[in-house]
Amino acid sequence: MFKNYNQDQFERLFKTDNEHQYDVQRVHEKLSIHSLKSTLSALSIDQMTDFLEYQIQDNHYVCLFYESFFDGTIKYIDSEKLQSIILWISDQKKISPIYLAQFQEYFSLDYKDPRNWKERFEEFIEVLLSEDKHQILNYGKEYISQSLKLHEIKCNNIACNHQINASTRLNKIRYELNNINPQEQLNLNKIKWKGTQKQLAELFIELKQNRWIEEYEYDTMKACFTNSNSIQQVLKPTTDTKTGGNDYDQVYTATYEPKFHGIKINPKPK
Repeated sequence: MFKNYNQDQFERLFKTDNEHQYDVQRVHEKLSIHSLKSTLSALSIDQMTDFLEYQIQDNHYVCLFYESFFDGTIKYIDSEKLQSIILWISDQKKISPIYLAQFQEYFSLDYKDPRNWKERFEEFIEVLLSEDKHQILNYGKEYISQSLKLHEIKCNNIACNHQINASTRLNKIRYELNNINPQEQLNLNKIKWKGTQKQLAELFIELKQNRWIEEYEYDTMKACFTNSNSIQQVLKPTTDTKTGGNDYDQVYTATYEPKFHGIKINPKPK
């Protein structure tokens, strides 16, 4: 999948040109999956964790960054290094390496297979235990959303095949999530949110930007908090095409007075 990426996409995926020892180094002045291979080859196994932690900090495409280590080009680095990287990723996401190695086939929008995606996907998830299925499906939502966002850097067509495939697959994943152990769903009372919906959105933006949480799910927020029925509309970010960062224009309007700017950065995010 990475062979189709352009320079702008790789610059969002990898940190580079920061004069940092853990930058991904360009090869022949270009960034590619070979740049990652070359960089990893030059580092010692003891440096792998520091390299990974540096690269994922404030990275908006973490799922795709993790996926890069399962690319065929990377398998040629030292096997001990590669194993340490994959185990580290597995520990971060609490997902077995066996599953991680299969995700490109089921979640990548670039993966080509003559068989119907829905059939392949259903074969994959039908044998998963409920706890694994929930974790993997939620990760798949992140993976597909990040893939689409990265694709939009080079494509302005709002009805291209990537857009259509992403919509179809995300809907299927949401459907499967809603059908996991419905008999065991608990009838819990929502947390009563005493602020506005916009203030709730700001709280989660600040928690994420200050590294107290990784991601938030709109459906989870609506299930847990009152006054959150249209949170997805308020909290939906727009992408700054220059920096790749997220702007939240629906929250930080000219008349909005922020309430949670005092939240400090997590010094040791897990």
